[in-house]
Amino acid sequence: MQPGPTTLLLLLLIAGISIFSQSGVTADFLQPVSNPPSGDYGYYQIGSSPSGADVVFDGRFVGETPITVPVFSSSTPGHTLSVSKIGYITRTQSYSQNPEAGQRIPVFAPLQPTEATGSIKVISNPSGALVNLDGIMGQMSPWIYTGVPVGGHVIQAFLSGFSPYSGPVEVVSGQTTEVYAVLYPLASTGALQVVTSPGGADLYIDDIYQGKTSTAIGSIATGTHIVTLKHYGYQDITGQVIIEEGKTTYLSFTLIPFTEPTTGNLRVSSDPAGAGIYIDGSYNGVTHAGELTTFTGIAPGPHSIQLKLSNYQGYEETVEIVAGMTSTISANLAMSPNPSPYALVEISSVPSGASVFLDGAVQGITPLTLSSVPAGKHTITILMAGYSDYATTVQLTPGQSALISAALAPVPAPAPTTATPSGLVPAIVAPVIAAALVTMKRHRICVKK
Repeated sequence: MQPGPTTLLLLLLIAGISIFSQSGVTADFLQPVSNPPSGDYGYYQIGSSPSGADVVFDGRFVGETPITVPVFSSSTPGHTLSVSKIGYITRTQSYSQNPEAGQRIPVFAPLQPTEATGSIKVISNPSGALVNLDGIMGQMSPWIYTGVPVGGHVIQAFLSGFSPYSGPVEVVSGQTTEVYAVLYPLASTGALQVVTSPGGADLYIDDIYQGKTSTAIGSIATGTHIVTLKHYGYQDITGQVIIEEGKTTYLSFTLIPFTEPTTGNLRVSSDPAGAGIYIDGSYNGVTHAGELTTFTGIAPGPHSIQLKLSNYQGYEETVEIVAGMTSTISANLAMSPNPSPYALVEISSVPSGASVFLDGAVQGITPLTLSSVPAGKHTITILMAGYSDYATTVQLTPGQSALISAALAPVPAPAPTTATPSGLVPAIVAPVIAAALVTMKRHRICVKK
């Protein structure tokens, strides 16, 4: 007995679903065709997650998902469908048959990221601290970062009145790594100013970039800290410094040039600034506007450099480091085709260590990068004891990268009160007071009469 048209159509649909299921590209559902088009064409309705993927059908680019591709039913059977998107694994499938006239077969391709990822759960004590991942993606703790590339990263936490937290974290594919950030109250603070010869060295306190020498760094917790100085063409200097309450500690160094270099250097910049820098998969800070971020002491040989910035496509380059030489990477980052509704704001101040407020809510301490600021109008306030308040209003657009740099002005000391010579006040004022009392007494007597 020959199968009827309905039975044959059902068998073709089951066969099409089975073929795609074996390849890892699945058809989620079949939609009934209302008012099927006339003619001998069938159709593939192709979607993907995420959408906007390129579709190549039989070696010809036909558009981006979601898209409907017509197929002539009586053409030679056999077609190849490929769905691809930057940052995801390409899905390719072959078909041995054609759809029947008027038939619509929905096909859904779930694309997998090209790089393995994991998650980071950040808990702070006390809770409610501003935390960020690799200097960006600021959120309020507790928070879980998902889709984080495997490898080394840095978690930072800030809370007004507490010393900041900074620590490394290793992300494992498919796993959640927990970070417990303990913030200690700032019972007392001091300041630090480092002067170098030559000037302009990069200053790090406890492995956190603070700016260039000889900038004064304020709001540092009292006690012992690790100071590192880096300058292109000179040897790194690392040592300990003791910060005392209410005092500014001054340090002066003469940098030593490299004599027989055994390592090379790297300079990195990006447009826009604020991109996370990864050297061989490990996070090494962010790019800064108007300057090259310099890394010294890099072993000779090939190194993988990646730049990542929210709302922009990732940038990757392999650079060859040569001993005694400096390699430079200047990356123009391409806008993501699907930018988020957030903007990035990079905030710095002179001196650094000032408290940053966004629309009245504390965000952290300068230098600070906020990567999840909703588009729109915002007020940014920068406060530091002993300095005048700084406030500005910014209008942010989705995907924008903005830079705010505040030069804080010291509060003028109150003018000293002019002292009157000793003994002069009683000699002059006493008769005046006595006369006033007599006048008041006489006035009262007259009233009584």
